[in-house]
Amino acid sequence: MELKRIIAKDSRTANAKAIALYGRDALIVSSEKVRGQVEVIVAVDVGASVTPTLLDDDVQIKANATKSSAGAAFAPVLQERIGHAARSAASASGPVNHQPLMPPMLKANTVSEPAFTPDINVGETSSTNSAASQEATQAALQAQEIAAGEAREAMRAREIVDLVREELAQMRAEIKMARQTVTWQAEHSMSATQKHLNAAMAAVNVPMGMREAIQARVAVEDDLQLALEKIHAWLKQATKRSIAATPLSGVQVIVGPSGAGKTMMVGRLASAHAQTYDSSEVAMVSYCDQRPGAWSQIQLLAAKAGVECYRATTDEGLREILSELAPRRLVIIDTPGVQIAEHVARIRAVSPEAACHVLLPVDASAVTIGRFLNEHTQGFSSIMLSKLDEMTQPWALVDALCRSTLPLSYASNTASSGGLNKMENTEQILEAALGSLSAEPLETAQISLPAIHPGMGADEQPRMALH
Repeated sequence: MELKRIIAKDSRTANAKAIALYGRDALIVSSEKVRGQVEVIVAVDVGASVTPTLLDDDVQIKANATKSSAGAAFAPVLQERIGHAARSAASASGPVNHQPLMPPMLKANTVSEPAFTPDINVGETSSTNSAASQEATQAALQAQEIAAGEAREAMRAREIVDLVREELAQMRAEIKMARQTVTWQAEHSMSATQKHLNAAMAAVNVPMGMREAIQARVAVEDDLQLALEKIHAWLKQATKRSIAATPLSGVQVIVGPSGAGKTMMVGRLASAHAQTYDSSEVAMVSYCDQRPGAWSQIQLLAAKAGVECYRATTDEGLREILSELAPRRLVIIDTPGVQIAEHVARIRAVSPEAACHVLLPVDASAVTIGRFLNEHTQGFSSIMLSKLDEMTQPWALVDALCRSTLPLSYASNTASSGGLNKMENTEQILEAALGSLSAEPLETAQISLPAIHPGMGADEQPRMALH
């Protein structure tokens, strides 16, 4: 028995290669992830007849195993066979200057060759050289893909670290402000309504600045319902804004944090506008999104919407695509969730008339929302919202809408629920936010621990009491 190693993009491809190389009787010893690919270790019987047929873009080598050379190494046997063929040709037609030909190196994602005697003659050397050249090109492309994937993951890791640092800084600021608020509350008596609102706002993570503003507006209000109505009227006025023009037209770019649902929003926008215009007038473009499965997802969404989709990995490629799609009434560009400012600048350099929209989940944190509405607000045409049906704590978004004047355009639900809504106002968001304040906040339960009696068994011990 010998152990052979196969590396492929997924388990199915690795298993298919194992069966093609060593037959259905091959024993798979292990399977695990290695550098983003799947490594499979296969145990094979070296005494059996093996005729490998490599799949797809692997090197094609015809071989017949023989008992006399079953244990021989591949390179010496190939060298000997080529030399023997060259000597035979020399004896028949005169002297020949023969250069030793070494076997081509297999790709990193192919299996090492089993011991066998290949039937190769001098006439096949040119095809072997061609195969080696193809392998080198494919290996270089694969190395580039791995390097690009590692760079993308490193970039994403840096952004996550930066986001965590910003979240911690925000928490420190909130804690400092909370201490000041507690000091003020200790010096001033609070009504029952104020105590209720204060506990409720703490439970649903209302930003401290918003808490102080709300407390100031209901300081003299003793009735909870009247206090909520007063808060609602104030927030409705504070979040009032213009509504973005719809339907969309021209080149539209969707940006936002990772996981916001940008690709899904692009698909829904394309589907809705294909009904408004015509499917031949709408196109989707994936720009520099190297996530595994991203291109497949946008292809599926485009097929569902009945529109064409394109993929641009370079600025020049995007320029050619947009030039080709210039007659279309609407082109929607999907972007990755990393290096957002850089990608927006590059798209605008290619298409200065492109309109950019920021997509935010309704429950996004204050730091995530602030990174877009504070740092990159310049040039955004509208705010789009996602995961509307999962809204539970939208206070960070409400606080941001009070500070920003960007118009609202569209909102969508989760992938399972579907749906695309045109945002006419912020009423649905305010209702969800104020609903969390009207509910009775959960109080910390007091737990009394009974004494342990050494003489009693585990089942006889007194139980913990919850008050």
